[in-house]
Amino acid sequence: MKEFVVLSGVVSHMNRVSSTAGVGTYGIQTSHRLQFRVDNRPAWYDGSPNIAEGEHVTLVGHQKDEFGAVALRNDATQIVYRTHVMRFLGFAKTVLAIGALVGCVGVWMIAQGLMATDPGGMLEAVPGAFILILSAMIVVPISMGLNSESRRQKEATRLLGIQP
Repeated sequence: MKEFVVLSGVVSHMNRVSSTAGVGTYGIQTSHRLQFRVDNRPAWYDGSPNIAEGEHVTLVGHQKDEFGAVALRNDATQIVYRTHVMRFLGFAKTVLAIGALVGCVGVWMIAQGLMATDPGGMLEAVPGAFILILSAMIVVPISMGLNSESRRQKEATRLLGIQP
């Protein structure tokens, strides 16, 4: 993965862009992107942080053609803004725990089926156990990916000099 880069300077040429997409009553979502320059270097941040022209900011993110910030600190107000992934850290850990638990229950069910003296008992336990193990094999990698991204967010916050 790419390493984070820190960019600091004065904000200019701000442009807030809002996009609305979706269908139906509950499917419509609005997203916001702030496009600006920091010391004349183009940058963007997904969200709507409270910054003004001429304020000094510190960004953490990736440099491509434009600097894509994943965390932003307004140095005038000392407020830190993070992308939405940080909010899912607790959820990801909960999903990981549930997936591990479901996998353990599946292994236990297979063990019970194998120890059964009645061959019919084994045949009853195995299909449900395999379903549990397969669901754990799907849930655990997804939650590990969420945890990995949230660790990167914590690193971005640390680079801003703030304890996550």
